[in-house]
Amino acid sequence: NDFCIRNYILQWGMEDTRALRYEECYVELREWILKLLEDLKNELAELLYPLFVHCYLDLMSKQYTAEARDLLAHCRHEHEPEHAEEITCLGNILDGSTLDTNPIAIKYMQTAKAKVYLCHESDKLLTEFLHNRRLNILVRLINQYIDIIIYGSTVHDIAPQMRLKQCEEADSAMIGVKRKPLRWAEVAEESIVRRESRRARAAMQESRSNTGDAMQESRSNTGDAMEQDEQEDPSKSEAQGVEELPQLSDEMEARILSDLKKRVNVSKGALPSICCYTLFNCRDALTCMNISHDASIVAAGMSDSRIKVWRAGTTTERDVQDKSAADALRNGSPLMQDSVLVGHSGPIYSTSISPDNRYILSCSEDKSVRLWQASSGQNLVTYRGHNFPVWDVAWSPLGHYFATASHDRTARIWSTDHIYPLRILAGHLSSVDHVVFHPNCNYVATGSVDKTCRLWDITHGECVRLFKGHRSPISCLAISPCGKLLASGSDSGELLVWDMASSKCIFELPGHEGGVLSAEFSCGEGSLLASGGQDCTVRLWDMTQANQSKGKGASLRATLTSLQGMKVLHTRSTSMMTVRFSRTNLLLVGGS
Repeated sequence: NDFCIRNYILQWGMEDTRALRYEECYVELREWILKLLEDLKNELAELLYPLFVHCYLDLMSKQYTAEARDLLAHCRHEHEPEHAEEITCLGNILDGSTLDTNPIAIKYMQTAKAKVYLCHESDKLLTEFLHNRRLNILVRLINQYIDIIIYGSTVHDIAPQMRLKQCEEADSAMIGVKRKPLRWAEVAEESIVRRESRRARAAMQESRSNTGDAMQESRSNTGDAMEQDEQEDPSKSEAQGVEELPQLSDEMEARILSDLKKRVNVSKGALPSICCYTLFNCRDALTCMNISHDASIVAAGMSDSRIKVWRAGTTTERDVQDKSAADALRNGSPLMQDSVLVGHSGPIYSTSISPDNRYILSCSEDKSVRLWQASSGQNLVTYRGHNFPVWDVAWSPLGHYFATASHDRTARIWSTDHIYPLRILAGHLSSVDHVVFHPNCNYVATGSVDKTCRLWDITHGECVRLFKGHRSPISCLAISPCGKLLASGSDSGELLVWDMASSKCIFELPGHEGGVLSAEFSCGEGSLLASGGQDCTVRLWDMTQANQSKGKGASLRATLTSLQGMKVLHTRSTSMMTVRFSRTNLLLVGGS
């Protein structure tokens, strides 16, 4: 019989009104949902909390106080992480006579119905299950208090208005989030350029002083210029989140400045050149890949606990042990070195190359993070602290500090000169799979299996933003160079762009037919977003619309918009594990 819950006429006389039947029905539905496929389970699980609340309130209204308290005691633990305040308020209900004064009871029984979005497939499965198992109590509660909205045939047919509604409701679910204004301090590249301009002005002043040319005027002009420089953006003069930010070496800063001068502006009309690294004969063995910002180092993690490193372009004679290779280097011949880093005792899940290319970080199933010297392959430090496998590791934009994400539901902030974590970021409800630093080093963003992203203040270790709207676990994260946009991909192929300040989803980027494995914004203005996925494609997206809204100081789009990809690049059978823009805006991609 094909029928819908919303139009189903319940035979009231057939309902089993025993008080214990409420908990039996709820537990039976919960166990059935947990056995479904992942996509259907995630969708139907949204029904459990409102049904749990209404079962409790219905028991209280019928004066079954003891049975209601038993239901609350037996089932509250599965909802407390996300609804702790509401459950505590429900526990304060003494009997049915106090329902009219309890704010949670009023919210669920007297105001608007709770909205649950289901696809037609999920709705049909649920209806047949409730009918076949004769869970008439739940059918009545759904009809009376829950508004089921059908948005498409399958879970992949998500409607934009549904996503927007989820994002608008995210604020009300921000348990443990201390929302406060974000500090838009200058990003790493801006600080390097600022220091270089100050050195140039100081050198000019010294030159004028030595020649005796208008010393007083030079001091005045320099002072005015510095004052104007500080007043360009008051927010950038604020203190950085990390108390002691590291300074890159003069050699490294000179290299970065040289790359900035060579940077090519990319846009919809000027797409970047692309360099693809493909590893052959290791499809099952390759677990992760990372490429340095200047494309000189590639570090790949393997399932057999080894790390393969390839170096090219920036190798110096002192880094080369072999005499013939050193002679070839002096003669100007190109040199490709490969080395193997051995030390972990489990599969490698992530590698990260430091901004100055001197060090490599790796994390593994063995619950440790290791610091390696890139030139010699020597293991310098082993960092231990996580209680379960470590899924991701990422350097800060200036090095020295790094962040890790683990199956123990925490992310941690470390510094290379301490073997213990400086901050422990706890708040996700499930495994934390991905972590990325904000360009100004004040924050880190994390993505979790609980289908949410969070932004953390490094100074206080607090969660300041919650991004909720994905329908499957987070698979990658990227922050724009300006630091005001966050892109997140998921295992089901979703790619969403968020406004950092408001934690609202502003763009949905459809197109990937498999998990999105990596994403990154172009350097400079961040006008392009590149993404790579399991569908063996690299896709380019135009972010000009978001950047124009940001640049004018206006609020970003109030309604969710779907952007179509500008360019789709197909490979024959290579899953794109990593995408990265070099400092000159060459797009580097890699996979196997």
